Amino acid sequence: MNIFIRYGKAAAILSATLAACVLWFIAHALNVDLVVDMRNGQPPTPVGLAQVAGFTLSLSLLAWGVLAALEKYARHGRTIWRVLALTTLAVSFLPILGVEASVGTKIALSLMHGAVAAVLVPWLPLKRQDPA
Repeated sequence: MNIFIRYGKAAAILSATLAACVLWFIAHALNVDLVVDMRNGQPPTPVGLAQVAGFTLSLSLLAWGVLAALEKYARHGRTIWRVLALTTLAVSFLPILGVEASVGTKIALSLMHGAVAAVLVPWLPLKRQDPA
């Protein structure tokens, strides 16, 4: 049985967070600097593992909350949520394009965004099935 169906939304959220963290470790192992300059007068900011995990977990929980509200109050809640999720993914690439960072950093961050979406978009809206 599929782990996402058996253990529900928590498995999808933890898997998305793990995927982003694994990509952070891979980037770190490949000596990608993972430093961004927001061009706001502040010094460049390193993107740390705790930031990646915390941001992914927080936004995944927010996505779960939005999904729950849409499922409760909208006729086609899951469809609306998927459209919102994919729109959010597309918009999430804009800051990556707008910051000053190495090509490797931009690729790593883009892969993290894509990996999180690749887990959450198909699996978060699934209904949990009780074990037989």
